[in-house]
Amino acid sequence: MNRRSTLALLTLVSVVLLAAVTGCAQPPQAEIDSARAALEKAQAAEAQVYAPEALQAARDAQDALTAELEAQEGKFSLFRRYGTAKELAASAVAAAENASQQAVAGKEKARQEVAAMMTEVTTLMTEVEGLLASAPTGKGSTADIQVLKADFATIQTTVADAERAFQAERFEEARRALETARNTANSIKTTIEEAKMMKAGARRN
Repeated sequence: MNRRSTLALLTLVSVVLLAAVTGCAQPPQAEIDSARAALEKAQAAEAQVYAPEALQAARDAQDALTAELEAQEGKFSLFRRYGTAKELAASAVAAAENASQQAVAGKEKARQEVAAMMTEVTTLMTEVEGLLASAPTGKGSTADIQVLKADFATIQTTVADAERAFQAERFEEARRALETARNTANSIKTTIEEAKMMKAGARRN
């Protein structure tokens, strides 16, 4: 082999080796994009509401991937290696998918719980409405009854708000409204029942 052929062969080998090294030094963009897309999907599934711990784990995995990519970018191109980044991207995808799955399950559980709560509060309101209709009247009690009726009207508005939130799948908002309505309804119920007991006791005396 003459000198010219040897130089040509060495040049070819150098080009091949450089291409191989450069190819290995490229960030795994497809895996990176998949990790980001999976995290966005988890957030769209309202994981921050229904699976906050799982979402935080997914965010931590994404942060680890970002840190590894930045570490490799800080190196000279010939020394960059993205094997760890690929592994971290796969972990980030898995964590985000887990967050999405937990969010879907958590949201369905919330829907069922709030639906049951809605039935409970509606039944309680019917009971309280009946108690208001038969509440003791007379001297000193008329003003109190009017206050209780105003409170009951507020409950009706609150429950209507809860129903709208439920239909819009804002289940935690609906839950909070129903809890407020239930507490107020129970307070009215207790007040009327105590008034009835006092009146009955006064009659016996």
